[in-house]
Amino acid sequence: MKHTFFIFFIVFPFFAFGEVEGTISSYNPPEVEGDGDAVVEKSLSDLDLKYLVDGCSSSDDESFKEIDKRCGLGQIDSCKAAVSLFERFCNEGVISSCQKLVEVFESGLTVQGKSFIKKDFRKAVNYAKKACDAGDDSSCYFLGKSYNSGNVLKKDNVLAFKYYFEACKISKSSLWCNIGSNYESGEGVPRNPAYAFKFFNLLCENGDALKCAICGVYYGKGLGVNKDLKQSAAFMDKACALGSVTGCAAIGFYYVVGLGVEKNMFKGAQFYRKGCDMDDARSCLGLGELYFSGNGVPKSSEDGEKLLLKSARLFKVSCSSGNKPDCDHYAKLYDMGYEIKD
Repeated sequence: MKHTFFIFFIVFPFFAFGEVEGTISSYNPPEVEGDGDAVVEKSLSDLDLKYLVDGCSSSDDESFKEIDKRCGLGQIDSCKAAVSLFERFCNEGVISSCQKLVEVFESGLTVQGKSFIKKDFRKAVNYAKKACDAGDDSSCYFLGKSYNSGNVLKKDNVLAFKYYFEACKISKSSLWCNIGSNYESGEGVPRNPAYAFKFFNLLCENGDALKCAICGVYYGKGLGVNKDLKQSAAFMDKACALGSVTGCAAIGFYYVVGLGVEKNMFKGAQFYRKGCDMDDARSCLGLGELYFSGNGVPKSSEDGEKLLLKSARLFKVSCSSGNKPDCDHYAKLYDMGYEIKD
């Protein structure tokens, strides 16, 4: 939490805390009899703080909003009461209240230049654990960062991975799961292919075509997992079905050479065709070669020529974007006579 939060907290107290899940209760202030038959309702601003706290069941009801309003006016007791209520709501299982307490104790709180809650990182961690256990992905990620940095908590790479992965499992999205790429490269965390694979596999299970193809590469090379060509082929097949051109080119090649699957030129040609239809240069190249040889498709030099020209054009475009391996592929096709003129 940055220092600017404190200013926001002062000017817009309710939005500083935000809405909290819980039962919304209608608030009925007591009535006070007046002269004759007249009845006057007390306004919230007239009520004692203790009365407001006792009548508060969530930060959505009017009593809490009044407490928050007073806090914004610089009434420290009201600010303390608001935080205490968040603690009560958190203990009752309201995740968003636990989240707010993580923010509060991570950075402390100041009202009108007066610090009334000091930083307490261990309290922040405790509330984060409560929220994480209750299914809050951001709190799990906070714990992962805390154990990874080792700034306050003792650095623990195993616990860091545990909480990072828990955040990923809860969200099942790239929001937190992209940490897998960090474990692959060693950026910000110790390089660990086994940890990286777990993240990629989880995203693959959630329908991420590219991550399925990456898992296929990991099994094909034995990165973080035991080398298993059958598993590699299965992941490439799934990747292709989900729309990954890399997966289509790979599983097409696997069938053509019999790698991890029974050799089948016809199936190889089918996968190559699917990839080529999505403008994948490698798939077009593989399919073109099959047309020249007549394996899996009718022999046709004319169709082979067209496919190799398409492949050369795609490789040249990729090369122009700085992809050196594709520059090498285009150079070979160029030497074979498949020049693409601008």
